[in-house]
Amino acid sequence: SLFNIKLPYFLKEPVYNLGLSALILGLIQLGIVLGKTKIEFIPLKFVIVVNVLKLVISPLVATGLGILLGFEGLELKVIILQYAMPSALYCTILSNFFKLIPRSVGVSVFFSTIFGFITLYIIMEIMELF
Repeated sequence: SLFNIKLPYFLKEPVYNLGLSALILGLIQLGIVLGKTKIEFIPLKFVIVVNVLKLVISPLVATGLGILLGFEGLELKVIILQYAMPSALYCTILSNFFKLIPRSVGVSVFFSTIFGFITLYIIMEIMELF
């Protein structure tokens, strides 16, 4: 903690458990959104563009910025991997809350997670060369 203040147990535990439930509820919401999505209505161009930007372009930009800012070694690798991570579940929650194409965002998050396995592996293999 910033000021070395410890929360009492009776406050800490409920807040911690509430945080855990938020992740579970977000996954349930993503499942509901994906369950309502019909395969023929998936905006393929949107999904491809979003995933290429997030999983390919974003790590390249992070690499360039990290090098320009003087990062190297482990610090640079951590920055690159952070930007190479798949889209978060939080994107689906926000798009649903603001009623901004939640189905398209949900499908993009799903495919981002699937494609992330491949792109993260490739990025980590490339980073091993340096």
